[in-house]
Amino acid sequence: MMQRVRELTALIAGDDEYFSFEHRIFNLISFFIFLFTIIGGTCNYLIGLHPMTVYLSVAGWAISGYLYYRSRIRRVFNLLSIWLYTIGTMLCLGGMYFFNAGVQGTTVYLIIMLLNVLLIIVPPARRNYYWLCAALYFTILADLLLEYAFPEWVAAYHTESEQLLDHIITLAYSMITTMIVIIAFRRSYEREREAAIRHNHELSLLNERFAQQQEEMMVQAVALEQSYQSAMERNETIQILLKELNHRVKNNLQVVSSLLSLQGSRLEDDAAKQILLESKNRLVSLLLVHQRLYGDDHATDVPMHEYLPELVETVRYSYAGGFPEDMMEYEVAPVSLHVEKAIPLALIANELITNSFKHAFAATPNPLLKVRFKPLEAQYMLEITDNGCGLPADVHAAGHTFGLRLVESLVRQLNGSLQMESRGGTTMVVLFPR
Repeated sequence: MMQRVRELTALIAGDDEYFSFEHRIFNLISFFIFLFTIIGGTCNYLIGLHPMTVYLSVAGWAISGYLYYRSRIRRVFNLLSIWLYTIGTMLCLGGMYFFNAGVQGTTVYLIIMLLNVLLIIVPPARRNYYWLCAALYFTILADLLLEYAFPEWVAAYHTESEQLLDHIITLAYSMITTMIVIIAFRRSYEREREAAIRHNHELSLLNERFAQQQEEMMVQAVALEQSYQSAMERNETIQILLKELNHRVKNNLQVVSSLLSLQGSRLEDDAAKQILLESKNRLVSLLLVHQRLYGDDHATDVPMHEYLPELVETVRYSYAGGFPEDMMEYEVAPVSLHVEKAIPLALIANELITNSFKHAFAATPNPLLKVRFKPLEAQYMLEITDNGCGLPADVHAAGHTFGLRLVESLVRQLNGSLQMESRGGTTMVVLFPR
């Protein structure tokens, strides 16, 4: 039985999913006042009260039915809905007061009952309560003052039994209506309260889980920080070892270079001296690479904009100062290369620059050597240009020079290409992927 009552109440008030708590209570109130007006009008007719009480009951029935349709079916509920009810109550019950025996009748009780019912659902703002109470109390006060001023407007009961029946019936269905509304309100309130408690419990569980996850994240953060510090220490150790390794390689190359210089000073054969000089320059090109690696913050990258000018000046100086200082032009981008690419490129640059000093400027009164290095879209470009005598006609012949074969081998090691042009001098272009 109670299950059916709950199902019927849910059908009248609406589902919790689509209607708020106040909206469902308004639906219940408007529906029971709709029934109240039908019962009240019918009883007024059967008791024999003034016909206007029946007509005003019908008007109240129409207003209640419309507002229930608007609220339950159209799902429209706002402060305007409550004020429409209030204004309808003021007009219908305010007018019914004079046709239902005035102060001796039951209209004042009905206004107070509706006031209490409407206060349940009015939005929780103080001025809403004040205005609603003021409107309905003003209705009662106006009726009493008008009755006092114009007593002839009041239609009295015909008999005492008619008055008694009207009071009994009005008290009965008004109490029943009030009881139903209060019970529905309490049940809806309890459901809302249970839902709020359940949600609070779920939030508490979520907060506990969040706190636990936060604690786990803090532990992981500490572990990550320790791992990071350990990695930084290892990286610092590796950097120190690499620098020390580069330093030792540089020193060993310096020793070998010094030995070659000492050996070359004792030779009388010019061809042998030239071979030792070229070998020494190759070692110097490697020595300069490791010198940059040792002195730079990064132990694996070589700054080419610093390295190439130093290499050119070293090669020029190795030819006993036979070339002027202002013969050099540089266009080197600020690019650093990893040592795996820097070493073969250094040897290539050394061979090409050495060839220019060795062969190009023998009959050139104003020698000029241009060195360019820059990144392209997907490649690096090294360009060595001189204004010397140009390449010999058989430069591409097999076994022409050891230096050229070495350059071609190193270019292949870089997965690059070598381009040679001899027009008003010599231009050697090396391209390799970035």
